[in-house]
Amino acid sequence: MKTTIALTLCLCFILSACSPLGFLAPPTPTATPDACSPLNLPGEAGKVHNLMRQFDDYSSLAFGTPQSQLLQIIPQMQDVRRAAEDQRVPACLQDLKKLQLLHMQVTLDTLMAFQANRTNSELVNAGIEQARKYHDAYTIELGRLLNVTVVAPATNVPAAAPPESTATAEVAATSAALTVTNPGPNALNLHTSSSVGSATVAALAVGQSALVYGKSPAGDWYVIESPAEQGRLVWVYAPLVQLNGDAARLPLVTPSP
Repeated sequence: MKTTIALTLCLCFILSACSPLGFLAPPTPTATPDACSPLNLPGEAGKVHNLMRQFDDYSSLAFGTPQSQLLQIIPQMQDVRRAAEDQRVPACLQDLKKLQLLHMQVTLDTLMAFQANRTNSELVNAGIEQARKYHDAYTIELGRLLNVTVVAPATNVPAAAPPESTATAEVAATSAALTVTNPGPNALNLHTSSSVGSATVAALAVGQSALVYGKSPAGDWYVIESPAEQGRLVWVYAPLVQLNGDAARLPLVTPSP
């Protein structure tokens, strides 16, 4: 009897070791992907920039909104700002996030003060200029992360705030993104540099639009976000596309060595 019990207990221990509920060997640790590696950084930066684009879209909407109706847009811009604040980013994107939040907050503060008539034209202009500087700094930092060199153009602040509709437009234009559109009739090649001899990495379909980050020193090429890969910057020949704003607003960009 004792021999039978001993054999039974031994069998139970053997089976438990083989069971998913028994004694299992510790799992082999797997390496955590480096979010700041050249392979992963464009995607991580794209997550941050996606919120910046949403904020820019609302700013574009504010461009044509009367002063009395700005309260319909400001809460949506505040939601994007909160989402950006809550977004977790790796250490290499902390400076980018900081500049993004500073730009968003200054733009919101200026819009709200303008909407409520709580400030004079000099302070409105100061807010516009400060938000523009943060946006330029954000663009330069994003370019650094994605291996392009961006030189923000000098800007002049008007001596006094314009009338209602124009002032609203100026505040919105501080962060409103410019885009290019391919008018056709053919798809356009997108290059790794501002030269037709550089490698082709994607295409801009007829009717397709893309966010513009800057222009070449000669102004004949635009650096845009690839429609095929969020966060990747590519070049398109400027005469072949339509820009939805003033090219003078675009910073100068040269490929990094």
